[in-house]
Amino acid sequence: MSMIVDIDDLILHAENNGDDKEHKESFLKIYASGKYEKVSELSALNLIEQLRIRADIMEMLNIGSPCLHHYLPNWLAVYLSDDIYISEPEELLVDVSAMLSPEAKAEMVEREFSYSSDDHGEVLSSLNSITPIHVRNIIAMAEVAKSYGFNGNDSYSYRMPKMPFATLLAERYKESMPKLVAVNINIESFSDKEILDDMASLLKKWRSELSVNEEKDCKGISSNALRKAVNNKYLPLLDAMIAHKLFNGAISDLVILDVLYPSLDIELDALRKTYKHQAMRFSDVRHVSAWKRTLVKSGVEHLTIKDALTKKF
Repeated sequence: MSMIVDIDDLILHAENNGDDKEHKESFLKIYASGKYEKVSELSALNLIEQLRIRADIMEMLNIGSPCLHHYLPNWLAVYLSDDIYISEPEELLVDVSAMLSPEAKAEMVEREFSYSSDDHGEVLSSLNSITPIHVRNIIAMAEVAKSYGFNGNDSYSYRMPKMPFATLLAERYKESMPKLVAVNINIESFSDKEILDDMASLLKKWRSELSVNEEKDCKGISSNALRKAVNNKYLPLLDAMIAHKLFNGAISDLVILDVLYPSLDIELDALRKTYKHQAMRFSDVRHVSAWKRTLVKSGVEHLTIKDALTKKF
């Protein structure tokens, strides 16, 4: 991997509140190098992963995630080089204290993180939306119920429809935690159909009781959508969005239009509401999972983008 732009020079400009001209010229040089033509050499699965990593980094920048410093060095090194492949951090050690609320009790924090990740335990199978409850969650739920004074006849998830760990977090992190419902399912006395019928009925009631809207299915995942991701240059677009955020707004939307889409008549509003919005969908776990399932089911996950785009799925 060779460098297109000197990393020390660029960091120096960033530390000096950003030199717009320097960053614009660097972005022009990076894109003009032809490095993004290597997208066609990635496998379909790798492209989705590279889009996900960049969208995740952008999301981390937006919320000020404590995980960010693990990802930025890898992104910056690749951004300034002739390569496009970003590796996941090898060791992701997060300063959890930065995410906690001032009211978080020391004993609750110790309890939550006192379990060894090396001990996998005896577990039942799980899938995307369904995970059998671990013992540590039951212990934590009991502690939360006692701390908040829940009634013994309360439905736990009516009073606390989030995982117990959420009670320790600062508000900005707490809001991003998904709402969950803890249930008992009698798999011995009822048939699969009876259980699924009950679940279908209860889901509607639970969503109403907890004021949770149903997420729409991830649609529009196809060979045409893959072609659009390539033709609309989502990979360099996400790099430009990160650079804009990181380098004090130096890579403006007008610069993005001039560099990435010089021959297209795209309005600024369309860039923000369509191109950027679609690129950022790769920060959505459900969207990425749906992509991976579709690619595997279609048998194109290991094909290069160039070859995958010759298939219809």
